Amino acid sequence: MIRSILALVVCFVVTGVGFAADKTSAAVKAKAKAKACAVLSLADLASDRSAKPDLSSRSTPAKTEAEIETPVKVVVPKVPRERFVIVSTEWCVPCQAMKAKELPALKKAYAVEEVDGDQVKSYGVSSYPTVIFERDGREVWRATGYTSAETLKALAREK
Repeated sequence: MIRSILALVVCFVVTGVGFAADKTSAAVKAKAKAKACAVLSLADLASDRSAKPDLSSRSTPAKTEAEIETPVKVVVPKVPRERFVIVSTEWCVPCQAMKAKELPALKKAYAVEEVDGDQVKSYGVSSYPTVIFERDGREVWRATGYTSAETLKALAREK
């Protein structure tokens, strides 16, 4: 108990008064405070291993192993190295024909993302359909108008 109070007092002195006259940045002060408090808390725990916390006054029961939350595994989708971005609209007849005839063959060989030109203006497309070929997230080339899948594949291999 005395060690815990001493640790808090020393932590306050090191972080509060120690930097009062110094013109150190807030980030440096925060790091020093965290290190000082952590070091003192660890030293306090290491020296007093026999003391166990009093859990009789807990308002909620301790969780069982089944109730303890397990960490969530986050899966970041892998961005394909090469991909086609097809910018088209619903009202464009050549766009609909290209989607029906050419996209299935193109999707077998490459990653294909279909974008609605009326919704997304970030590609700077003014005529439809526009096919943009990207490699490593950067545009390599673009083709405008109805283009066969074989022509698109040949252009992708060429450049």
